[in-house]
Amino acid sequence: MRVPLAIAIKDATLMRRDMTAFFFTVIFPLIVGILFGMIFAGPATGSGPAEAMTLGVVDLDRSEFTADLTSALDATEEIEVKAFASEAEAEDAVRRGEIPAAVVLAQGMEDSLDDVFTGAPVKVECIADPSRGAETGILQGVLTQTMFAQLFKSIAKPERLHTSLEQARESLLTTEGVNPVQRALFDQMIRSAEGLIDQQIDQTDAGTDDEGASVGGAFEFNPVDIQVRKAQRETSGAEPSSSFEITIPQAAGWALLGCVTGFGASIVRERQSGTLDRLVLAPVGRWQVLAGKALGCFLTALAVQLLLFVIGIAFLGVRPDSYPLLALAIVCSCAGFVGVMMVLAVISGTSDGAEGLTRGALIVMAMLGGAGIPLAFMPGWLRVASGASPFKWVIVALEGAVWRDASLGEMLVPCAVLLAIGVVGVAIGSSRMKWER
Repeated sequence: MRVPLAIAIKDATLMRRDMTAFFFTVIFPLIVGILFGMIFAGPATGSGPAEAMTLGVVDLDRSEFTADLTSALDATEEIEVKAFASEAEAEDAVRRGEIPAAVVLAQGMEDSLDDVFTGAPVKVECIADPSRGAETGILQGVLTQTMFAQLFKSIAKPERLHTSLEQARESLLTTEGVNPVQRALFDQMIRSAEGLIDQQIDQTDAGTDDEGASVGGAFEFNPVDIQVRKAQRETSGAEPSSSFEITIPQAAGWALLGCVTGFGASIVRERQSGTLDRLVLAPVGRWQVLAGKALGCFLTALAVQLLLFVIGIAFLGVRPDSYPLLALAIVCSCAGFVGVMMVLAVISGTSDGAEGLTRGALIVMAMLGGAGIPLAFMPGWLRVASGASPFKWVIVALEGAVWRDASLGEMLVPCAVLLAIGVVGVAIGSSRMKWER
């Protein structure tokens, strides 16, 4: 174990002395985390997803209105509805990142339509994933538009308008202090309105369009109130305490990419310069050399991730839900990218080619894993393919431990995937390693 440790210390020291490698491994990921944290602290923007986004719907009212609303949402190009039986189940899906948002159609929603003309809006609760602000904003806009269309279509039904006018007449008769002349005038206005409704019924029966598109222009109030709240943690009952809880895991992923680039190129450079030849001729086993390279990459990645989270916890308001699970996620992430480094190190024959190949491959992995473009804005097949990117599983594991309040069972999948990537990568790299120049 002494030989691998000495080689690991040597490689880590060489990287520290290389200021360019040190900058892109340590400083650059920190800048990325802070910059994107400041961006995400403001309002989200976005032009629209490539395909329909999933919106959870909890229909507690189970009325004709909520059924029509759910069908109308599912019929839009931007939304694909996923039904949930309870609010807790939907919120848990949002918290775990399975869907960007969910809406709760409360019990009694259809009955509340009768109060719209009195100034009481129809309230809809929307549970949002705080890390997916752009998607949530788009979903909220589509939800608002659909709610307005369905609301006016529903209140324009003759039976509902008759009910509302009848309630208005009863309120007029029971209200004290109304001048008899004014009472008679209001009663006449209500009767005239009922006559107009009957006339509209006759026109509709005759084939007149009753889409009700012009109804909204006559109102000066907002009949829909969409209340957005962020998905809560199960244990602490709070949303992410800082936007940096979202961006520091992303910065940790970029730090891992920097470590892989540096150590992958160093293996090729040492083979090209003859250093590996001399190590093979020394009384050192090849497995010890490989173990030293892997250990050096692992320890460097571990140190950089620890530095990022120490800075986040000390100065940026990062409050992990579980420190043991965070430690597990960090260790598995480092192990996974050691495997990535070993595979990339055996592909190219020159150091320049290795650096270009490694950077290009890692950038593709990062983009595929959602580092540049949110997964919801990708085509469906690309979202499926993102599971092949270790970057995605790093983000899932770190977010689960930091703010998604993931359980140990929920952490097993991303951690197992990362460990499998590490084991397979080391096996491939060891078997295909070219020791001679």
